[in-house]
Amino acid sequence: MPKIPPLSGRELLKILERNSCSIVRQSGSHAIVEGELFGKKIKAVIPNTNKMLAIGTLNSIIKKQLQISREQFFELIK
Repeated sequence: MPKIPPLSGRELLKILERNSCSIVRQSGSHAIVEGELFGKKIKAVIPNTNKMLAIGTLNSIIKKQLQISREQFFELIK
C-alpha cells in the first residue's frame, strides 16, 4: 500500500468537490463539507489553508470523518 501523499487543506477540499461533495459553510479557517462518498453520507470539517496537513490529521479525516478506507481515498485522488 503506497503512502498517503501530503496534501494541503485546500487540495483536499478540491478532491472532495470533484467527487460530489460541497462546502456547506465556513467557520473561521475551517470549511464544513457535506456530500456522499461510496454510498455513505458524510459531513466533515476540513482546515481551509494552504499549509500541508499533518499526516495524523489527514489520516483522522479520512478514517473518522469521511469514513472511507485508504484504498477508497486513492480512488478519489485519481
